[in-house]
Parts: sequence; C-alpha cells; structure tokens
Amino acid sequence: NSLKSVTAIPFVSIIDEVSEEVRKSGFTKIGLLGSPNIIESDLYQKTLSKDRIKVVTPSKLEQLVLEDVIRNILAGKILERDKKNLMDIAESLALQGAEVIILGCTELPLIFPANFPLPAFNTTEILARKLLITINK
Repeated sequence: NSLKSVTAIPFVSIIDEVSEEVRKSGFTKIGLLGSPNIIESDLYQKTLSKDRIKVVTPSKLEQLVLEDVIRNILAGKILERDKKNLMDIAESLALQGAEVIILGCTELPLIFPANFPLPAFNTTEILARKLLITINK
C-alpha cells in the first residue's frame, strides 16, 4: 500500500488480487502452498483473516520439501517426485479441512495436477488477468 501512495502508475498486488478471488468464491478455509518465505510472511493469512477466512499451511518439514520443489522448477527440472510431493502436501492440507488450494508461488502451477480433487487458485493466472484489465483501462 505504501508504493501505491508514491506513484500514479497502477500498482497490482498479487496478494490482494488472489485474496479478492478467494473472498468472491465463498470458501472459508483454504490451503496455502508456497515457499517458507511466503508462508512465514503471513501476507495471505493477514489479508484473508480480515474476512474470517482460515488459512491452513504446510508443516515446517513440508515447507522445506516445497522449497526444494520450487528450486527444481526454477532450475528447469520437472521431476515426478516433485509432482508427487506437491500432491501429498496438498492432500495434507485437505485433510486439515482446506476446501481449496492457493498455489502461492508462481512456479507451482507449472506442475500442480489439473485433476486434483480440490479446486486451486492459480496466482499467476489471477495476476495476469488483473494486469490485462489494468493495462486496457
């Protein structure tokens, strides 16, 4: 928000845009997949808690596994074990009551299975859609 106050250029926040999509969806308990930094920053948790939306996060060990998955994707390595680990962690969030998953790092949609039983918010897609709307105004 402080950046918005010092520029006339439209500023789009991925956290705000994804949180708005979650609010519109009506889900009240979401699972957050992301790097340890995104999870520990509490950015999604703080924003969503204002609307009484509970955020379920991976354990510390699962966060380390996610970090490895993300690093491999960034290095151009698409590994079957990473797909399986990602799915296992998402299933763990579902067992904790998550109704939907936020793919909180832009790399995760590249390997997240389209046929996962819960719906997923693709943060990259949400941000791209908002940027197109903003640019075309």
